[in-house]
Order: sequence, then C-alpha cells, then structure tokens
Amino acid sequence: MKTKNEEEKNLTNTENRETRFSQNPQEIIFFGVKAAKQLREVVKKGGWVVKIQDKEYLQFEAWQTLARFYGYTVKTIETKFVEYGPTRGFEAKVEVLDREGKTVGGAEAGCYSDEKQWQARPLYSLKSMAQTRASAKALRQILSWVVVLAGYKATPAEEIDEEILNVEQDRDQTTEQDDKITQAKRVLLKKLQASGGFPKEIDVDGLPTKTVTEEVAKIQEKNNKNMLNLDEKKFSGWSKEKCELCGRIITNAALKFSLARHGKKLCRPCQSAHRTSQARPID
Repeated sequence: MKTKNEEEKNLTNTENRETRFSQNPQEIIFFGVKAAKQLREVVKKGGWVVKIQDKEYLQFEAWQTLARFYGYTVKTIETKFVEYGPTRGFEAKVEVLDREGKTVGGAEAGCYSDEKQWQARPLYSLKSMAQTRASAKALRQILSWVVVLAGYKATPAEEIDEEILNVEQDRDQTTEQDDKITQAKRVLLKKLQASGGFPKEIDVDGLPTKTVTEEVAKIQEKNNKNMLNLDEKKFSGWSKEKCELCGRIITNAALKFSLARHGKKLCRPCQSAHRTSQARPID
C-alpha cells in the first residue's frame, strides 16, 4: 500500500508531466487515459457517484479530484440572491484557474426554490448548491472528456435534477401516451375482427406494438384509396379530415363531436374504440 508521501509525490509528478506534454496530442491522450484509470479507483473508494438506470454520474468531489490531476482549482467570483416572482434562489459565477493562477474556464449556475427537492430547504443550502453547480459545470467544460474515458456520464451529479430527471419524466409521459394510443388501435382491430375486416384467427392482444401499428397503417392506406375512388359530389357531408387512428376521412358531424368530446380527430368507429380503451373496470 502506498504511503501518503508516495501518493503526493506521484500526484506532483503527474502534474509536472501534464505541463510538459500540454502541446503534444498523443501525450495528452496518454495522460488522460491514466488520469481516467486513477479517477475510477478514487471514485470507487470515495463512493462519489450517483447511479440512474445503469448510468453513473460523478459528484462534485470527484470533479475536484480530477481537477487536481491537472493543477486546476475553482474560484467563486460572485454569488447573488435573486427573485423571479414567487421564486427565490441564488446564482453563482465561478472561474477555473491553472496552477499559475491564469483563468482557463468558467461557468454560471443557479439553485431555486421552485425546484421540487429544494422547496423546503433553507436559503443557505440553495446558495451552496448554486456554487457547487457552477463549479461542477465549469470543470465539466474542461475535463468531461476524461470523465467519459473513465466510463462515466459527462453530466455532473449536481445537474441531474435539472437535466436527467426532466428527461426521464418526459420519457415516462411519452410512453404512457403511446400505450394509450396502442390500446385504442388494438380495440379497433378487434372491432374489425367482429365485422370481418380483420382475420379472426389473429390474437390481437398478443401482437407486438410494432405489428399493431403496421396493421392499422395498412387499413389507413386501404381506406384512403377507397375514398379517392369516390365521386367528389359524395363528399358534401365530409370534412376531408383524416382520423388520427385509422386514417379514414371523417364526416363533418363526426369531426365536430370528436373534437368536442375527445379533443382528437376520430371517426365514429375509432371514437367507440377510444372510449372502450379509456374505460376503467368497476371495483
């Protein structure tokens, strides 16, 4: 096991080596790989990682450690209290300095009371997090490539609240909406089975989502071709708007009712299928 003096000596040698190699791309990459390997060991010991859906995000302590490999430090330039209507918080501005005190980077970030996890926290906590986020963001701009080499995501863990969780929430909402649309299409295919418009031997519930979409698309294409063959005079009572589910041309009356009742453009059969898919079982 290395002693503290040996670790400090290795760190110093590493910093000096980076200074000498700063103009040589091959040596920059070589040092980056070694820094990434050392970073993984340090992160593993310190537990400075947040894991979300098999993806790992480094906490600020890990970014600070990586910065030391390159002789970088973060300096807070300004932290100010802000109010945007009922929302309060802090915004911080920082700079990244090299070992000679020269500015090599910087960033701004904030922390606000309208964030769910910070609504009940005291103001000093918001101030501290604003500084931490700004510091992590500044180091990310310079050192994210090394973090990626180490196998981590380039986003600091402190920014997860603003970026990752919002993305996951949007993805969940989109998936839920897609499930409802697919279920409505399954109901439509079952109704067509009953009327002889779709093979009865096919298990509609067992069809993959992609197959359901493809089958409904075929019906849509067939209905469009049939409509194109009609005499134009027969369209006097038709809106020429297409059903969002099956692609049929919708009558004016059906369109008006569907928009008022469902907020969507649905033909009469699909309106019935949509209501069935939305129905909840009685306890």
